[in-house]
Amino acid sequence: MSWKRLLLVMGICLLGSLGLSMTAHASPYIHDQLGILSPQQRQQIIQTNQRWQRTRNRPQLWVYTYAQLPASATLGFDYSNPFDTPGNALVDQHFQQLGQQAVDPTASTGDQEYAAAQATKRLHDKVSVIIIYPDNGWHTVIDPSDNLTKGVSDFQKWQLTRRLSNKQGTAQSAMTFFNRYQKFITRHIAKPAKITPGLGWGWVSFWILSPFLLWVLLKILKAFRHPTFVGDPHAGADMYSGYMWGRWMGGDHDPWDHF
Repeated sequence: MSWKRLLLVMGICLLGSLGLSMTAHASPYIHDQLGILSPQQRQQIIQTNQRWQRTRNRPQLWVYTYAQLPASATLGFDYSNPFDTPGNALVDQHFQQLGQQAVDPTASTGDQEYAAAQATKRLHDKVSVIIIYPDNGWHTVIDPSDNLTKGVSDFQKWQLTRRLSNKQGTAQSAMTFFNRYQKFITRHIAKPAKITPGLGWGWVSFWILSPFLLWVLLKILKAFRHPTFVGDPHAGADMYSGYMWGRWMGGDHDPWDHF
């Protein structure tokens, strides 16, 4: 291979890698205003989201970090609920902007509004966003997609949020959230033909208590089968059979009246 051709190939490879780097940096999957995510962490987030694009339901899990935010952006956040932060206008506004960008500028005003609304709805349906930002201290929270909310039971929600602290704002906290949720999304949201929640606390409690309930039931059946007539020397299975036979025939008398 000539030197000119070798330089041409190297130039093409360099431009290609630069293009991929720019595409990754401009990806909507990541907005790292704090600059805390490493190249490896960025790559993991991008590759996970791209892999989900080939699944049935095509979920997304984005990671956004902010150095500062206006007070109105976090108005109504409820940090006592680690799965969701009600009042999150920040994600709503961002999805509306992305929805507007997806509109054909040559379409009529009515068509543009409809297309923007549909694009925004698809984002809410599929995209969950992990957010790191300052609000009287640093916080890491998740704004779940509608599909994620629909596909998680109260018991699964407890499993997902267990030991996840929202009072941190580091790359480690972001990836801890990301790794925890991406496993659940891959299994329960990306692949199923129908997104439904798993076992809730009601069923879990039932299965935990079922051995005790079975033991109680067996005790009741045993007592019913072999009763004891306290204080009577003739008590036994025959006496009980006669008593039950009389009750079944319509009698409602004290079994000891004839003795």
